[in-house]
Amino acid sequence: MPTFKVSEQKKFEGFASLVKGLAKSYELSNAIDTSNKELLLRLFAFSKGNVRQVSRLLRSLFIFCNINSKQPNNKLLADIVESLGYSEAINPFKQKITDVVIEENLTESDFLFSHRSEGNSIIAPEIARFRITKDLKIYSII
Repeated sequence: MPTFKVSEQKKFEGFASLVKGLAKSYELSNAIDTSNKELLLRLFAFSKGNVRQVSRLLRSLFIFCNINSKQPNNKLLADIVESLGYSEAINPFKQKITDVVIEENLTESDFLFSHRSEGNSIIAPEIARFRITKDLKIYSII
């Protein structure tokens, strides 16, 4: 399954739809606003559009809230992202929105099956980087 993209409106709408469906399945839809573009951009920054990553984060939020009888919110998301190993400096839920960097895969990583690989047979993905303005528009930084 290809990852979602923040730079293409239709693919970002697909990401928003995924988040809405996951929030509903994890019984979070009443507590977090899945139509909030800022939240969606922060979720995308965390997950890079990867289904597994956003699912893991929302599942962790659901489990934490159920175990601790708490209501989900952005602070809890920030704390959960930190508990997953993200320092405060790169945690999109602790940064000002204008400091958040979004990475998007332009190409997927690949494996080169050839004698020309010369020992380096893994091809890294091409990545585009974006920042977010105060009015929640994205712009390319690389």
